[in-house]
Amino acid sequence: MKKIIAVLLVAALVFALSACGNLRKIKSVISEITDGEVLDGDGMIKDDSDWREEDSSRKESSKPEPKREYTISNEVLADNEHITVTVVEAYESDFGDFVLKILVENKSDINISINNDTGDVSYNGYMIYSWWSSEVSAGKKANSEMIIYSEDIKMSGLGVAEEVAFKLAAYTEDSYDSRADEYFSVYPTGLDADSVTYPDRAPVAGETVIVDNEDLKFTIERVNHDESWAYELQFYVENKTDDAMYITWNDQSINGFMVSSYWNKTVFSGMKSVSIARFFNEELEKNDITDVEEIEFELKAYKGNYNGDVIFEDTFVYYP
Repeated sequence: MKKIIAVLLVAALVFALSACGNLRKIKSVISEITDGEVLDGDGMIKDDSDWREEDSSRKESSKPEPKREYTISNEVLADNEHITVTVVEAYESDFGDFVLKILVENKSDINISINNDTGDVSYNGYMIYSWWSSEVSAGKKANSEMIIYSEDIKMSGLGVAEEVAFKLAAYTEDSYDSRADEYFSVYPTGLDADSVTYPDRAPVAGETVIVDNEDLKFTIERVNHDESWAYELQFYVENKTDDAMYITWNDQSINGFMVSSYWNKTVFSGMKSVSIARFFNEELEKNDITDVEEIEFELKAYKGNYNGDVIFEDTFVYYP
């Protein structure tokens, strides 16, 4: 397009100057315009190859990335007199989500409910919330999917799913008698527990380490105020103990005003977590808070779950 415009400009110049006897000079200029050249704003010839390369790279970068492929197929997780639970396959959706297709067979004469307990899943050693459940009538089978969303995978800085761990909890619908209650790990790419390595979390510029002891590390990595929604804090947590850990933050105040924010996290033994806590804008507006100067909160950690022993408890003030 640029070359066409340049040629038209030169042609106009030819017409204007031909009466002045300068036609030979203008023809010489036209012959010097090659496929790789256009005229710049000063009427000088310039190389257009950089623009072409930039456009080509832009087109290449807009191409969708190839989907990740997983080899796991028909792997039985649980098999007893009541149920059989099988991972049929794993795949990446069109949106980049990781999906486990799960088949549950109810071999009993009582309806069964099955889920992944609290919805907490470990993906390559990082906790990501993904609620999954299935209701299976007596003597029937049911297919369902556990989905781990791409935005959660990216927030934790993760890629291909090498290990996915979760708890299976199955019980009868009427009497809540247990039919399965156990943790399982699957390896979608064909690795095993000995060959999987969990990625380290690189420090984030400006982060504040709140706690770092033999049991727990808790860091506020960054804050972000979305003017249309909420004031957000990104947390990084490490569980260094041999048991699962349930962590909460409570009694929050901003600039001395009580402002509620609901956040808790279950982190399996030896695992990590990256997650978001939010103060919604309507809560800030109620207290005429426009600038967040300090946030006071209580941090509490329990062994196992919220019914377990308290292993850490303290109050902190954070200055964004």
